[in-house]
Amino acid sequence: NMISSQQIWHLLTSHQKLERDRGVETLQKMCDKAKRNTTENFPKTADQFGDSTDEELLDSKESSTVLKELFQKFVEYPIFQNETAWETKIGILVGCRILVEAVVCCPSVPVHISTDVDSLLRSNCLNLLSDEEVRVRLASAELLGALAKVLGIAVYEDSKDRIMDLIKLHMERDDINEPSIEPSRGPYTE
Repeated sequence: NMISSQQIWHLLTSHQKLERDRGVETLQKMCDKAKRNTTENFPKTADQFGDSTDEELLDSKESSTVLKELFQKFVEYPIFQNETAWETKIGILVGCRILVEAVVCCPSVPVHISTDVDSLLRSNCLNLLSDEEVRVRLASAELLGALAKVLGIAVYEDSKDRIMDLIKLHMERDDINEPSIEPSRGPYTE
């Protein structure tokens, strides 16, 4: 009855918004359950394990496996291939954000953010901040924020130059693209 990492992946990267929303909801519930299991079940002494049914322990283990598989798939997916649809990018970024935020609340959620994974995720986020799709830019900024919650101010310090450059570039683009606004010649102007 447990949903697989492949099923969640298909929901999160769907071209239909309702499916992506279902994927987000499913992943969030799975993370919430992992957090609850951790806070309710640990630390346990040997005799306390008798209180949990085999099904609950198995369900918790399966859930951990699904979360690990999903995070690994998110991290390893070649997100910068030209043919990668924006919906796929959003699904990956949102999925990563949910899992990273789950780690913030509950360090025992089975997602390990190694130095290499951190570097890769940050690099992907910074590059996707200039994606043509605004929803991808927002999702990458939200993932950067989640990484900052886990890893601290170093994420901001390492990212701020790129972010400031993008802001300046965007401001310059706005100046070029917007026609100059002439004062109106209405009944109240001379």
